Amino acid sequence: HVCKDGDSAQGNAMHCLIKATKKQLALTGTIAGGKAEDLYYLIYRLAPWKMTSKGYRWTDVANFSKQYGKVEQRYEYAGSSSEEELAEKVSARGRSLSSPKTKPGISPTIFTDFLLDCAVFLDLSDMSSYLPDLKEMVVTVPMAREVARDHSILVSRLTAYAKRRESGGFALLSQALQYGLFYPDMPYGNEEIRNPVNGDILIRAAQHDEYRSGEILLPKEEKLIELIKSELSEGRKSVVFAECSGKNDWNVTHRLRDILEAAGIFAVVVEAESPGALKRENWIRERAKDGVEVFITNPKLIETGVDLCWTEGGKRYNYPTLIFYQLGYSLFTVWQASRRHYRMNQTMECRTYYMAYEGTAQAKVIELIAEKQVA
Repeated sequence: HVCKDGDSAQGNAMHCLIKATKKQLALTGTIAGGKAEDLYYLIYRLAPWKMTSKGYRWTDVANFSKQYGKVEQRYEYAGSSSEEELAEKVSARGRSLSSPKTKPGISPTIFTDFLLDCAVFLDLSDMSSYLPDLKEMVVTVPMAREVARDHSILVSRLTAYAKRRESGGFALLSQALQYGLFYPDMPYGNEEIRNPVNGDILIRAAQHDEYRSGEILLPKEEKLIELIKSELSEGRKSVVFAECSGKNDWNVTHRLRDILEAAGIFAVVVEAESPGALKRENWIRERAKDGVEVFITNPKLIETGVDLCWTEGGKRYNYPTLIFYQLGYSLFTVWQASRRHYRMNQTMECRTYYMAYEGTAQAKVIELIAEKQVA
């Protein structure tokens, strides 16, 4: 699934490997991210004759999405209409308000047309009848009143500026998305938002420095500590996932470690640079021997190749609780990471929590990921 893009280096490397071999066994834990287009280039590289027999060229991914997925396009109709008049206008379409946009949804016919004769689907339950229960729960908390007010103002202003070409237009959308998702978790230390066209300052985000030191906790942080302590009281250790783990101001992993340690919880951060991918699982196991109760990491770092349940030296190590403190948009990453504890050697009930502030983009991301999973 990491080779699903049409013009990526990984995708081109996959194409070369396929050309150099007579037969291929393609393995993935997440064959699609909720949209039909996720399968388009994979199928084209593995079985191009199936695509060409349906009349698809390499560049026809949009038509493929219309046939096997869900595509949304919005139209505007003038005036009020009865149902009969509206039906006539629908056939005439009306003025388009947006370009076609792919949405989560995959037609079952994609299976019969492309996968039936060449795919095998296995679930963990197919290989073991004794797996424990897997429970997934959404935990939402209200924002602090002042932060909620400033967050709403900030997102509204950014969205308005993004609609104006002279103030940066669509170039501001990524910042609007970033602030919408992560400002509630870090309402301090934010730089001025500048016009990407001329560099002028557009917005100065309100700073809530009372939270910066960690002496006063944000509501979601308080809930996280409460949740982890509750799990520990049952003898359950945890892994906390956070999207903001870089070197810039948008980094929450070190703060979470500090506030957990202040609450008497032994927590460490799994960094991207060190340990490297090949040494990461061994590093985690060595730290577990030191008594680490909570690992904090970006989900991309352990979405594959790391098990959170093992026996070594006659001692059992287990982290059966996963907590998504922040959630990203990639179903591939979320789905893979959310099953790190659910392994064939697992004996404890597995729990996965998804945290968000009520009424924010964080809650909407959880809804979107759920839609993709259903698809």
